[in-house]
Amino acid sequence: MASTSQVAPLKYIEVVFTLLFGTFIFGEVYTFWSLLGIALIVGGLILNIRYKEKNKA
Repeated sequence: MASTSQVAPLKYIEVVFTLLFGTFIFGEVYTFWSLLGIALIVGGLILNIRYKEKNKA
């Protein structure tokens, strides 16, 4: 059990695993725009974590 603000960012890691699973198991090919969207999601996750850590101190 944890607060939503702690669990929600971990949910976005699912995007990375889905990308890897689709590529290696099903041979899916992603477009530039798909990869850009994934990069934005992961980048937002990293910025969110860094912002929260900075505000704790």
